[in-house]
Formats: sequence, structure tokens, C-alpha cells
Amino acid sequence: MSLPILQWRKLPVVITTTSSSVSNFLNTISNMLTGSIYFDGSTRTIGSGSAWSSSRVFITGSNTEAILCYPQLITEMSQSVLFVGKNTTGSVSGGTPTMSTSEAALGTNSIGVGLSKNSSNFTNWTGSLPMGTGSSFAGYTILLSNVTGSASTYKITMYESKEALAITVGTPSAGPTINRCLLIGALIDPQQTVSSIEAESDNRIYGLIRSSNTAGPVSFYDVSPGFLDHSATAAAEKHVFFSPGQSSLLSSNCIKINATVSAAMMPVFLSISSKLVKLPLYFNQGNTSFIGTLRDVYMVRDFTANLVIRDASSNIVGFTVSSSEMTADNTIFLSYT
Repeated sequence: MSLPILQWRKLPVVITTTSSSVSNFLNTISNMLTGSIYFDGSTRTIGSGSAWSSSRVFITGSNTEAILCYPQLITEMSQSVLFVGKNTTGSVSGGTPTMSTSEAALGTNSIGVGLSKNSSNFTNWTGSLPMGTGSSFAGYTILLSNVTGSASTYKITMYESKEALAITVGTPSAGPTINRCLLIGALIDPQQTVSSIEAESDNRIYGLIRSSNTAGPVSFYDVSPGFLDHSATAAAEKHVFFSPGQSSLLSSNCIKINATVSAAMMPVFLSISSKLVKLPLYFNQGNTSFIGTLRDVYMVRDFTANLVIRDASSNIVGFTVSSSEMTADNTIFLSYT
């Protein structure tokens, strides 16, 4: 079954102030997802095209603790995404948030992101099923471990699509360096139609991918484990997905294309006429079963991060996600069309 093209879109980039807090960071995420324009000034209409919706679903005292996001294209799996965190000052929720596979506990001052399927109404973000009885929750993975740390000014770049989100968080004073990268939602096309075994009832696979908590999306073409893979070490790379038809999670790794991908090999990512080549990203489960391909996200030649790639007629082709805006490194490419 052919799945809809995701049509990735880039939201206006935001640089936070030095007075960052969990509440301010979460409010920034909500504001980004309720805006009326894209990065280039084109119109963004919530609930239309690729535009997600967002609401502040849990506020205690004056502190925002949970942001609920959901796409305009909602299948019978009814996915939703939560951005959450506990502040260090003011009112704070009790309870212990449910964490994803091999993930450390969500400490105060941390930002977590979680994925739910079969979602109903929001109940309690620290509960085991934040989106109600009958839902399935992947637990939270950590986007930032200390939002008020020494690098408390952040450059946030977010991309939305019809069924998935991508977000990078960088340090403006360092290049900027991309410290964290997260992709979440209906990310995988299983390339199969045996839904009860290979995919959910809507022929999708839902999951999340996060770069290491100590580095951005670096050197994933050949390094394993690396970005797009899953490591059992808490601060390392994460890639988990819902087992089709189940609440349980499985982990996944990217199938590497070469043992070594050096700068000298970059021409293989260009055609004979020097046009950009986009290569699919394939995944397996625990180095055993084939899982599928990343939807409308490709491997391309080394680029710097946060570029808008256009064709000869100046039409947007897509966006680059890499480890730095100053130095070219391994890059994933979010396709615009």
C-alpha cells in the first residue's frame, strides 16, 4: 500500500533567551506549532496540509508542564505527541513520568517527548497512559537533560509533515552546533501490506528517533551505533517503534551503506550531471528482520545543517539536518514534495 507523501515544512526558527525554563521552552514549542506562517512567510493554516495543532494541556500554577500535538492527517491509529517537563520553581506535578526503552528518568529541568497511539482524551502526563485508557504510550525520551544549564540559549528548528515531526536544538554560540535531534510519528513505511504482522491497521509504523544526549546527528552513514540506531545506554542514540498491533516497543537500527564513508566518497552522492542524489534509509529490527524505510527522509551528501535546498528554478526541494551549521557532516534530507 502506498502511503501519502509527508511534505515536510519548516517553521520559523526560534532562539530562546538566557532566561530559559522548562515552562518557557514548552510555551515556545506550542507557539511554533500554532503560528500562521512558515519560515519563508508562506501561509500556514492549522489543520491543513502539513500543519499540526498544539495546545497547552497541563499548567500547574503559572508553569506549563505538557504540550499536546497532533497532525492534521489522523488515521484510525489516532497518534499524538507530548512535549513535557517539570520546572524547578513554582508548582510542580507529582508522579513519575513513564520513560521509553533504555531511557533515563526525566529529571527536573529536563524536556521529554512522548508518542501515543490509539489516543483518546488527555488525562495526566505523568501517568502510564497520558492519552487515556485504551491508548498505547511509548514513554518519554529526553530531548534536553537540563534546559537551564550553561547553554541555556537555544536555537530551535522544527519541521512538520502530515504525519511526523522533526526538531533540532542547537547552541547559537557554538556555530551553532546541533546538540539534539528528534524525529517522531508515523516514520516508517514497512513496504508490506500484511498489516497484522508487518504494520498497524493503517499500514504505518509509529516510533521515535533521537540523537545521542551528548551529540547531534553525527556520522551515521557508517558508524554503529549512531544516529538512527538504538543503543541500550541511557544517554546514547534511541530508535524505538511500536510493535504492530501491540503496546510493546521494539528497537531498530539503520542499515549502513558502507564500512567507511569519507570526504573522498562524497561524489557518489551526486549524479553524473552533479544533481543531488537522495538515497532511502532502510531499517531492521535488532539486526534480524527488515522493518521498512524512513518516510520522505533520505541520506544525501555531507551538508551543513539548516539549509534550504532548491532546484534550478528556485523551487524548494527539501531541508538538511546535520550536526553543525558551520561544518559539513553526515546529513539527512527532509523532502519538501
